[in-house]
Amino acid sequence: MAPILPGLSDRQDRVEAVVQAAREAGATGLWAGMLHLKSGTREHFMSVLARHWPELVPRYEHAYEQRAYLPAAAGEATLANVRRLRAAHGVHDRRLVVLKPPPEPEQLPLLD
Repeated sequence: MAPILPGLSDRQDRVEAVVQAAREAGATGLWAGMLHLKSGTREHFMSVLARHWPELVPRYEHAYEQRAYLPAAAGEATLANVRRLRAAHGVHDRRLVVLKPPPEPEQLPLLD
């Protein structure tokens, strides 16, 4: 579930709706991440933000000043909410599921 956009898609009710819909659709694992803005993407995203949500521009400029990733503390409440909602809806953190490779194939005997 990414990217989560601060001030746009991080509201508790919106995040819960996504987690619940994922579970109802059969999801057993879910990962969430906050928006990151690397060069190129940053300029485009900020121009769209300025056009549609100009009141959020100062918040984003401050949060992403001189960095591509949101500071961990700024997204912690949202990610804690996702963890709580995963537990409430019976969805696991997909990164914690360890997938093992299949067993080595067995050599079949040759015909005599």
